[in-house]
Amino acid sequence: MLINGSPNKNGFSMTLADAIFDENTVHHAYEMSIESCTDCGFCDKRPACIFDDDMDAIISALHHDDTLILASPIYFGALSDKLLAILNRLQMLFKKKFTHKQEIPDIKRLYIVATCGAGNAVMFDGAHLTLTILKQLFNAETARLFTLKGTDAMHPETLTKDKAHLIDHYRSIVRQ
Repeated sequence: MLINGSPNKNGFSMTLADAIFDENTVHHAYEMSIESCTDCGFCDKRPACIFDDDMDAIISALHHDDTLILASPIYFGALSDKLLAILNRLQMLFKKKFTHKQEIPDIKRLYIVATCGAGNAVMFDGAHLTLTILKQLFNAETARLFTLKGTDAMHPETLTKDKAHLIDHYRSIVRQ
């Protein structure tokens, strides 16, 4: 399952994710209605969330897939706000696992594909921390961060033209 956290379906994040992965199930965060976690405490008392929204489809999909791919541009050192809303709602799974001692989806492979307009690699530090936290939550066997910096000086067609090279380069990393 791939969650596209970019408002642009044909931008760098999805172009790179498409080059690396053959994923059929894509959830576009900007087309979903998902409230961010409000720390209401509901999941402290019950292994569920107070909100009834499109996050239910994400949780359901997680139960049917063992791979989670997140694609997002980096804005001011963070994943997109719509993707962060989804990730914040995974707090319910954290509570379900560690407070209520119940099973959560079994994600074996976890990947984040992040792109950034700036040329500074430190902009990906937040994505790396998110990957570390998600790996702990899901006990993922594999967790990798794929990054592309300096996209302000590029055009998405640049990636498309060099797609064969990207596929070879990144897929060899995925297989490792």
